[in-house]
Amino acid sequence: MKTVQGEINARSAIDLVEMKEGKARFKLRPLTGKTHQLRLHMSGLGFGILHNRYYPELQPQSEVNFDTPLQLLAQMVRFKDPLTGKTREHVSERKLLW
Repeated sequence: MKTVQGEINARSAIDLVEMKEGKARFKLRPLTGKTHQLRLHMSGLGFGILHNRYYPELQPQSEVNFDTPLQLLAQMVRFKDPLTGKTREHVSERKLLW
């Protein structure tokens, strides 16, 4: 995935939550659902997601290191169920390593 000239097809709302020890934590809300949208938007702003192996440069393939997980967490997901039409919401109790 990459950013190209032309009509915008991916939108995200991005809010700075806090900064600490040279790192920043953001609240990200994708308004569209493109592949790697949040990773690409954050990289383009100069705030790559911690432990991201894809952006801004693809890193060599290596074994998965569970001690350094990608620091991107969906705390809450809300969507309209396509079968019932009801709004569904799921909240995670996980926290980022901050």
